[in-house]
Amino acid sequence: MTNPMDKVFGPGSIASTRQIPGTDSSSYREVRYIGERDDQFSTFFSRVARFVDPPVAKQGGVMIEGCRLVLPTGEQVHAISYRGDIVGWREQVARGAQGMGVPIGEIVGGELVLSDGRRFALSQCEVVFE
Repeated sequence: MTNPMDKVFGPGSIASTRQIPGTDSSSYREVRYIGERDDQFSTFFSRVARFVDPPVAKQGGVMIEGCRLVLPTGEQVHAISYRGDIVGWREQVARGAQGMGVPIGEIVGGELVLSDGRRFALSQCEVVFE
């Protein structure tokens, strides 16, 4: 069966499935996962990203990826990415998460590795795209 969108965009132009952020390697951005609190995540994320003032990062930006992982424990972590001053943003976000008392993590070899030492196979996590 052909995809009707192929007539508009050409075959294969639109990805039919989303990839979990951080499972692909990229030289221009880095992905981290931040634990959440009871706040709306976008508000909480802003507080984490701005926790260190003046900012460590000198250029680029940070954004919410629209993906969260529900861990086997019931906790949730949200994907964010940053680009530009990757080293600066990595420190900015890590210090913000630590200051706000939430774990930060990254995907390494099919596992989510959190700053508190816990590890979860991605196959054990529910993936929610928003």
